[in-house]
Amino acid sequence: MVRQHVNPLSRYHQQPRPLPPPDELFADPARPLCLDIGSARGRFLLAMAALDGDHNHLGVEIRRPLVEAAEADRQAAGLGNLRFLYCNANVSLEAWLADLPPGLLRRVSIQFPDPWFKTKHQKRRVLQPALLLAIAAAL
Repeated sequence: MVRQHVNPLSRYHQQPRPLPPPDELFADPARPLCLDIGSARGRFLLAMAALDGDHNHLGVEIRRPLVEAAEADRQAAGLGNLRFLYCNANVSLEAWLADLPPGLLRRVSIQFPDPWFKTKHQKRRVLQPALLLAIAAAL
């Protein structure tokens, strides 16, 4: 069973994960990149990558079992323009976005974000100012 929510502030999830550059992730790293933050099991990106072969698609997710399942589905489908990576977006994504070649990132999707609706839990939300600024700068 996979937990519905995890605490992104736990020590385990606060460890920075170096994310590979696009040339290590995709068959054609020069294609424009679409990023999905909180990709869960990857159903959305599996469909998008199959329909849109002109773009590379990257899904990041904080729940490792979901990343492993999505990667298995990607490999079974033989999609070279799609990858799923485990990371805490607020810890690892900002530096990775800053290192992207200018103009590579074309689209960012975040579906059903932030189940932390109480004010006291705002610090756990994915949509933090630093991450939003990094996304805006990369776009």
